[in-house]
Amino acid sequence: DKIIADNIILAKSKQKKIDTKKEKIVAKNIILAQVKADARLEENNEWIKYIAKTSYDVMWDWDIPTGEIYVGDSIEEVFGYKIQSNTVNFIDFSHCLLPDEKETVEKQLFQTLASDDKSWKNSYMFRRNDGSVAFTTSRASIIRDKEGKAIRLIGAIHDISRLHELENKLEDHVTAHDEDSEKFLLAAKLSSDVIWDWKISINEIFIGEGFEELFGYIIQKNKGNVADWGNHLHPDDKEAVKKGLHDAIASSAVHWQQAYRFMRANGSYAKVFDRASIFRSADGKAYRMLGVMQDIDLQKENKKSGLELINDRKGMLVQQIKNVIGELIDNSDEQLQINFSAYLGKKLQYSYTYLANLFSQSENISIQKFIIVQKIESVKELMVNDELNLTEIAWKLHYSSVAHLSNQFKKVTGLTPTYYKQIKHKRRTALENV
Repeated sequence: DKIIADNIILAKSKQKKIDTKKEKIVAKNIILAQVKADARLEENNEWIKYIAKTSYDVMWDWDIPTGEIYVGDSIEEVFGYKIQSNTVNFIDFSHCLLPDEKETVEKQLFQTLASDDKSWKNSYMFRRNDGSVAFTTSRASIIRDKEGKAIRLIGAIHDISRLHELENKLEDHVTAHDEDSEKFLLAAKLSSDVIWDWKISINEIFIGEGFEELFGYIIQKNKGNVADWGNHLHPDDKEAVKKGLHDAIASSAVHWQQAYRFMRANGSYAKVFDRASIFRSADGKAYRMLGVMQDIDLQKENKKSGLELINDRKGMLVQQIKNVIGELIDNSDEQLQINFSAYLGKKLQYSYTYLANLFSQSENISIQKFIIVQKIESVKELMVNDELNLTEIAWKLHYSSVAHLSNQFKKVTGLTPTYYKQIKHKRRTALENV
């Protein structure tokens, strides 16, 4: 329970590390941004871009008057979006929110901007480029002009999906019957993160098997206490982390999260993110915390490996699109009875919009243009074989007319079908005479 409490402190320390480490950065940026000298502002902008490139969280800088948002390169790694010139508009962000949350998130954001608050934070679901949904948290500092009007937000968005899923499982465990305890223990063994359960009243912490694997410590009977956990905090983080945990327990909060550095058995420090649920009695007193402690550096490595796997899957999906197109053209004796986009989406079980965007990004050509090119390749093959005349080829490949086929053929090849056929025949005759 002690380790769990410590992990909880770690979790809140993460959010405080986006308040100690990152918010030191964000706060510093705000001070710089408020300086009116052009040179200082330019220096600040370059500094933000540097942080955005090196941060695993997605750093962003919203210029409210213009609506433009500068986003860090990590948006591709974390959410799968490739952003031209690292710039998007607010409407692009809005489109990534889920319909059920969109109005609420936007309302809370604009209410904060209209107030005199100096910061904004919220948790919400965010749609990734592949159509899946991430559970995220965002924090930002608000820069205001002399009149107090918000003119700029500098912040970061963090994907905490795995932690959120584990947290829900832990919450379920609190109300589970005794026969479900084995399931909880099994989950603690199999998870690559450290699951912990702190019984505050007796200061006992159950620590999952992942603790040994991540940090190298052997825990007897998976039991620990808060003091042991505190002894392994980085000296520069210890005070803030302990205070954050204490304040959360003393308040009415039902969640705690923090980022901090935790010492491994070999003396090195791991960057961790700790998140926990706080359970309270009827009088509001905290009696238990269930949490998940995550090694951020390891998550980064796993994320990269996962991205490689995702890229492989995307490559396979692009090839499947090509295969479907090829099959339709090769077996073109019967006209497709439904819209091609609907057919492709149904065939591959993805939305056509996603498939079209994926294909364009991968092949630098739209699906529709690719289909045209492949049909022209079939026209070439049929013409050279001399089995069908141009009218029959146009009918076979479902062109509306010979003129339509000829116009499309010339756009793709730069030649008329007749001239192309003459060239091919001349070459074939020349080769036969050699």
